[in-house]
Amino acid sequence: MNGIHSPTGHWRVSDKSGRNVIIEIINNGEIKIFNNIGVLTNSPGYEWQLTNLSNYLNIGPGTIPSKEFGFYKAKALGAGTGSLGLPGDITPPSRFIRAAYYLSCNPVYDLPENAVQSAFHILSNFDIPIGSEFTLDQHSHIPAIPSATQWTSVIDHTNLLFYYRTMFDARVRRVKVTESLKNLKSEKYLPLDEGKFTVTDVNV
Repeated sequence: MNGIHSPTGHWRVSDKSGRNVIIEIINNGEIKIFNNIGVLTNSPGYEWQLTNLSNYLNIGPGTIPSKEFGFYKAKALGAGTGSLGLPGDITPPSRFIRAAYYLSCNPVYDLPENAVQSAFHILSNFDIPIGSEFTLDQHSHIPAIPSATQWTSVIDHTNLLFYYRTMFDARVRRVKVTESLKNLKSEKYLPLDEGKFTVTDVNV
């Protein structure tokens, strides 16, 4: 339609080797493929997001050493001052920078369960609460499926395991891709959760 621009579509494709690529569809059908650094968010395009990383070369893990200003020696006010300047808002460019930073600091794990746990810790930084993408005058009629984080997932390609948690149920659940699943002739739908906040009581 005249005057309406189709949004950029983004897909990430990965395999057991650890390699993954980004597929973008722009300009109503133009396809671009990029080697991925392990991070993907929404628009703007992937090339722009990579260029924007150059604005954050000063950010790193750890604590900044003390520094003298004349006779005064300034010391870090707490741990993690190497990340001062890391953007904390929910826009796609800021989420891209945060994800790239946390991924670059992430250790290499021997056990897949530890890697999955670490991935969920990183992804927790990107949960968008209900209402935060709506103005205050819209809060009385937020849609039934709000623009918030509906679910978070982690995939273990080697062991064919799919982990996820949802907005209503923070427990991590796991689905194994069995032979029967791989041989399905059509889609199989399962409920993500019960559609209500789930709490488990602990008996003490």
